[in-house]
Amino acid sequence: MGRSECIGISGTNCPDGQFMAGIDSNSNGVCKAVNEPITITYYFGGMYSHSYSGYTGFKNPLATNISSSGGMGCPIGYRNDSIFGYPDLDETIYLCWGLSTEVSKIAEFGGMLSTASGDYTGYRNPLTETDRPASECPYNYIRKQVLGRDIDNNLYWCYTTNLNDPVIDSFGGIYGGAGLSLYNNPVFGTASCGPARDNFQMKQAFGKPYFDGSIYFCYR
Repeated sequence: MGRSECIGISGTNCPDGQFMAGIDSNSNGVCKAVNEPITITYYFGGMYSHSYSGYTGFKNPLATNISSSGGMGCPIGYRNDSIFGYPDLDETIYLCWGLSTEVSKIAEFGGMLSTASGDYTGYRNPLTETDRPASECPYNYIRKQVLGRDIDNNLYWCYTTNLNDPVIDSFGGIYGGAGLSLYNNPVFGTASCGPARDNFQMKQAFGKPYFDGSIYFCYR
């Protein structure tokens, strides 16, 4: 059997001396030799959420191709995966993403953050410059809300469509949940930021212990 990182995507096990580097366009695991460069990168296509119990969901401004549905979807060619939500309690959040071999890049991911509300603690975006407020995105990045109502703190994601600006990070997926509603990171097929070989860091962006689910994003 291969290394432990090889297990978990579409039931695939990598041979000895190889590791799981990601998934292909058919959602099958891609095995790479330990010293082989990783050529697959992951593109961020925005996020959106569906409403619950009268609360309005939040649109994906990058899904300009689906104006007829009000932005509740993903750009053409991008995958659409739910990464958070609990029936009759929270809105469902969807992540739009794609492989570099499948789609063209339309935006750069700039991290996530949440603001404090009531007895919630907000989470600062580690990609935001230290001289900026904790409630802000990095310079030249747009802040977009995807979750928040009276009893929750507000969750935001950061992005830019100016692909000529310097890249501040690489996107590695998002995942979250709690209890019986756990969601995998669709990029890797597990509730993680992938194998250590990929060097993605995990950062919590939302959640209150013993009360609400947590949301994590992966970057490097």
